[in-house]
Amino acid sequence: MDRKKQSLTRRLFQAAFFALTNGYVRGFTEGKIYKGSLKRLCVPGLNCYSCPGAVASCPLGALQNALAASSHGTVFYALGILLLLGLGLGRTICGWLCPFGLLQELLHKLPGKKLKKGLLTRRLSGVKYGLLAVLVLGAPLIMGLTGTGVPAFCKLVCPAGTLAGSLLALRDPLVRMQLGSLFTWKASVLAAVALACLVIWRPFCKYLCPLGAIYGFFNRVALYRMELDKERCVGCTNCIKRCPTGAIRVWNKKAHIIHDRCVDCGECVRICQHHAKIPVCDPISRMDDFEYKIALPAPSLYGQFVGLDDVNILLTAFLDMGFDNVWEVGSAAEIVSAMSRDYVAQHKEQWPLISTACPAIVKMIYTRFPNLIEHMLPI
Repeated sequence: MDRKKQSLTRRLFQAAFFALTNGYVRGFTEGKIYKGSLKRLCVPGLNCYSCPGAVASCPLGALQNALAASSHGTVFYALGILLLLGLGLGRTICGWLCPFGLLQELLHKLPGKKLKKGLLTRRLSGVKYGLLAVLVLGAPLIMGLTGTGVPAFCKLVCPAGTLAGSLLALRDPLVRMQLGSLFTWKASVLAAVALACLVIWRPFCKYLCPLGAIYGFFNRVALYRMELDKERCVGCTNCIKRCPTGAIRVWNKKAHIIHDRCVDCGECVRICQHHAKIPVCDPISRMDDFEYKIALPAPSLYGQFVGLDDVNILLTAFLDMGFDNVWEVGSAAEIVSAMSRDYVAQHKEQWPLISTACPAIVKMIYTRFPNLIEHMLPI
């Protein structure tokens, strides 16, 4: 397969995943957010809860809201999801599954002069780690301890959330009535990112995305990752010229991959004439290295099998492959639901109790109705 066909394959995969995770058509036609049980699950990439078509939640938003609400159970759930996704795919999620990444790539395709990579652009890549520490972890956690926690990154920066909220505002007049100076600021951030996309490949991913920063920590050890065959590498620098994220350097006449910047887009694999770049995925035989093996199938797995009438067929297949146990990721949502029911039954003196499953509701209570904070479920 030539380079153009491989690039098209990745784009089609991105588009298909966007359609899968934003497939609530009534949301776009009626301006109503989906509030079903799937919203308790997190998709791998940025996918704002407020998007009319979103059928699941954003892991970054879930983590911030859990920290802001001091909900320990939900914090562990969000961290567990990020750990699972990071160890499994790393920043492959950024290159193949993130809807906002696809939008940035399409804008970059528009004709015009492009900014070349340099020392400044490489140093700016550290900004996302500062945003992760301050706005995603620090501010929600510290303010949450005082009862005034907010998902700071979602509220102040996230352009994906602004775009999703704008789509909702177009259909819902009540949402439009609440738009103010904060929305104007966030719309300016979105506009700046969109303009930057015209000259820089995926600027938000490179410089501002805390979710990419989290996945970058796992990229070196993820089950699927990009590696270099040093015996084949001749240090020709072709991969450096084509790498859109500046994730490759040449030292001692050999290329080196900077894993926290790599989004596994496969551009270096396609351009390398010496076949020195290799996408690595652990073989099934790797299971033999572990004494106890547990499979964690996600709900999205079942949708890949046409005509599957019974999910137990797949669950049994995992056991036949050599796994000692199988635990469905979706079961965590059922556990949270059961804990919520028990808490409501045992704390009638706090009624009415408000679920913290919806990040939008949590944000609204903390910002507009702080007197209701004591009625929020600590789960």
